[in-house]
Amino acid sequence: MGLSEPDMIGVRALDAGTLVIDLEAPTPYFLQMLTHPSMFPVYLDTQMGSDVAPLLDNINVSNGAYRLTEYVPGASISLVRNTYYWDDASTWFDKVVYVVSDPAAEASRFRSGEIDITSSIDPSIYKKMVNERPDEVKVAPQLGVYYLGFNLTRPPFE
Repeated sequence: MGLSEPDMIGVRALDAGTLVIDLEAPTPYFLQMLTHPSMFPVYLDTQMGSDVAPLLDNINVSNGAYRLTEYVPGASISLVRNTYYWDDASTWFDKVVYVVSDPAAEASRFRSGEIDITSSIDPSIYKKMVNERPDEVKVAPQLGVYYLGFNLTRPPFE
């Protein structure tokens, strides 16, 4: 099965607002899986490789309330309001900038009010942050897969 045979993947659009997904077996957690960004639909003509920069001037397709306008590797990601978003009237901000930095610097910037949100708090200051800002520090479950690699040539695994 390949992308040349789209009917084989069990996903089809009935119309502009209806996506049908056929499953081979009952999957009770399927709806939760659909909330992960890797499951978001992508417009057929949108192709993005590893080099995003040349595409910035041409990107006009987005599944969310914002669309990418600037990407500075290791520094920041800038987004602007997507006026084509289905619920644009409820979008709060006209621009969002994600700052990429190490967790300690990010926590410092958050505490000073320079940034409004962070997705990583250094474990060494987590308890302090919870005590300082109990209404602001929220921990949510996150879908992830983790692997442990063992060196099978050394004790105790040899």
